[in-house]
Amino acid sequence: PVENETGTDWNGFFWKLATSGKGGIKGGRRGLGRSVFAIASRLRCFYAITRRLDDPDRELMMGLSLMEDHKLDDGERYGAIAHYAVKSEKWAQPVDDQKFIARLKKKLNLQRGPQPGTSIIVPFPTEEVTNDSSKLQKEVIRNYLVPITRSQVQFSVNGMKISKATLPNLMPELFQKSPAYFNGFLEFVDE
Repeated sequence: PVENETGTDWNGFFWKLATSGKGGIKGGRRGLGRSVFAIASRLRCFYAITRRLDDPDRELMMGLSLMEDHKLDDGERYGAIAHYAVKSEKWAQPVDDQKFIARLKKKLNLQRGPQPGTSIIVPFPTEEVTNDSSKLQKEVIRNYLVPITRSQVQFSVNGMKISKATLPNLMPELFQKSPAYFNGFLEFVDE
């Protein structure tokens, strides 16, 4: 965990697997959602770059790999979870090298800009993800519809922006229904 920040969502995201400190109706309370990102990668890993509200001048990066327990040729056994991070005495720490993060964002053409939030990078996506962008876009809408309509989250999937502003036009196109089919629900959630 980021030292001296044990209660943060960032720490929970990377360290509380199959559990969470969240309760009630708060998103991420079951601690399983991030596994979707790893499963979407042929390498079974993903990376996250975040800019936090309480630290807007600095970005952090960390990676997570979810594998099976395994043994290498040297006979050493390794657990199923690995982090891409900076080694420290207590816990692996997120990468804090601002020049490295800036180069990576430029190379990957990440568009977040200076606003706070987290970008997820899924390297070598599976064929299921890359063969049909509309399938992935529909799943994002199905799984995050309420947070999207409440402007709590927005996505960019293969160049298509999915946000509160784009939903009224995207949903009829992706789901092959008339705009009127969705209007009542979108108005209801917006209240």
